[in-house]
Amino acid sequence: MPPTRSVTGRVTLSGKVPPNGISVMPYSPYVTTSIPCIMCRTKTHNTMACEACRRANERGDLERLDRDVTTLQERIRQAEHEHMKCLDVLEEVSRKAAEARARVKELREQKELVERRRAVAIERAKQNLERLEGEDRRVGLLQTPGAEMAKCHCRIARERSAFLVG
Repeated sequence: MPPTRSVTGRVTLSGKVPPNGISVMPYSPYVTTSIPCIMCRTKTHNTMACEACRRANERGDLERLDRDVTTLQERIRQAEHEHMKCLDVLEEVSRKAAEARARVKELREQKELVERRRAVAIERAKQNLERLEGEDRRVGLLQTPGAEMAKCHCRIARERSAFLVG
């Protein structure tokens, strides 16, 4: 007795097993002539989707891919913009670093000039002190206020030179 076909296209053997007990179930439980499309549920010969649904699905895939490409292009533009901003910042930092190096060089030169002037002033103060002390010994103690003040300045200069040298 042959199997019957149901409305859904499925082969059923309900009560159709022959008396010898051997099933006559076909290889596929689906009828290959009319299968509902998995998308629009219309009858089709294709086991997955009808041609119209496949074309619509491909169009949808293409539209989705087009949107993906557009969003990726926008992300690329944003990344390039960020990259350019970073390059601008890097260029600005590099320029400021060069200016700072030039300023440091200038300040070091000024510092060396001030140190040389200070050394010359200390040397003059030492010479003046020695000259005044030599005059004090020859002439005796000078009682003038200017000489006392000069000796005081020379003593201070000597202490500073000892501090700077030591």
